[in-house]
Amino acid sequence: MSKLCGLNVIQLREELQKRSLVTSGNKEVLAARLREALIDEGKNPDEFKFDGADEDNEISTGTFTTAKMMELLLSMSTEMKQIKEQSERQSERQTEELKQIKEQSERQTEDLKQIKEQSEQQSERRTEELKQIKEQSERQSERQTKKLKQIKEQSERQSKRQTEELKQQIKEQSEQNTEELKQIKDQLNT
Repeated sequence: MSKLCGLNVIQLREELQKRSLVTSGNKEVLAARLREALIDEGKNPDEFKFDGADEDNEISTGTFTTAKMMELLLSMSTEMKQIKEQSERQSERQTEELKQIKEQSERQTEDLKQIKEQSEQQSERRTEELKQIKEQSERQSERQTKKLKQIKEQSERQSKRQTEELKQQIKEQSEQNTEELKQIKDQLNT
């Protein structure tokens, strides 16, 4: 019988396998795992002795049997199977995550494309609106300029008429005054 500290890697794996625990890892990891299992069973790991476990390693004494070899191969096969399954699950998870990342990236690309298109359309609308405003402003300015020109021309014509009328009135008044003066003069002479 042997204590926990005297077990080799193969013996540690056998004890773990008996308890349906994971058998992968180095000697320290296996010993720690078995220690926890013994504590969970309510046993003192430092005092507990293992049946059939001899401190002399069976491999070193040359008494390693075919049955033990088969157990070891079975253990290694089980461990390899577990590692393969874990690797496959991890690969599936990574593939799924990559698929989700790709889908998310495609959605973001589509969103950016839509935003770009909306921005371009909005820019085109604004450019068109500004063009229309400019054209309206130019037409309005032309109308106002034309109207001011007409007003100026009317004002000039009106001013010219008034000047002519005033000149005519002054002339007529002057002639009338001259005529009156002549009459007065004639009366004075007679």
